[in-house]
Amino acid sequence: MRPTLRQMEYVVAVHQLRSFGLAAEVLNVSQPSLSNQIAAVEAELGVRLFERGRAGARTTARGLEFVTRARRILSEVEALRATMRSDLPFGGRLRLGVLPSIGPYLLPQAVRALHAEEPDLRVIVREENTLSLDEGIRNGRFDAIISTPEDHPNTIQHPLFTEPLWVAVAHDHPLADRDRLGAAAGRAPQRGAGDAAGNARRGPKDQPAAADGPLGVLRAPAGGNAP
Repeated sequence: MRPTLRQMEYVVAVHQLRSFGLAAEVLNVSQPSLSNQIAAVEAELGVRLFERGRAGARTTARGLEFVTRARRILSEVEALRATMRSDLPFGGRLRLGVLPSIGPYLLPQAVRALHAEEPDLRVIVREENTLSLDEGIRNGRFDAIISTPEDHPNTIQHPLFTEPLWVAVAHDHPLADRDRLGAAAGRAPQRGAGDAAGNARRGPKDQPAAADGPLGVLRAPAGGNAP
């Protein structure tokens, strides 16, 4: 059946490295052999996957579509092989994508607990931006991602934690005298956030607020700066 898995690997490698020579070297095959195999795929499908030039190999629009689908197929085949060889979850290999802003704070504890429960499970972590994480979870490159839920619609989501946020205001700011601060008030500074209950409890007059939810108030003492 064409294209074969090997041919898909060749095409993906050339796309990633933008070079037939480098791809051949990485895959440990001769460049003529690799070029012939890709030419065979192009002839079979009747499309041009790459534009060859002095600057290297540039993937065409149809080539990009091929690479996207080939990656998905290769990922599924690799997952199938791993699952058949192991009784561990995810076939013994968890491919986890995380946001750079979250990973350093959450992963040490999470991975430690995961290894305690599944010591033989291999966890592969990649830090990527939101768009790349969304593409990865949809095309099978990741088994799971840790990210902001609103950026990944139509996915199965599980909340991991809630994070308290603070709003710093001057001593004479209208919000400084509020006993409770909800989402509506939090919209004033444009970057505020509110919890479902929409409440935060104010502490003593010259102390930071003790927040019930994710939005608290820090007030500066009269004539001073916010702590």
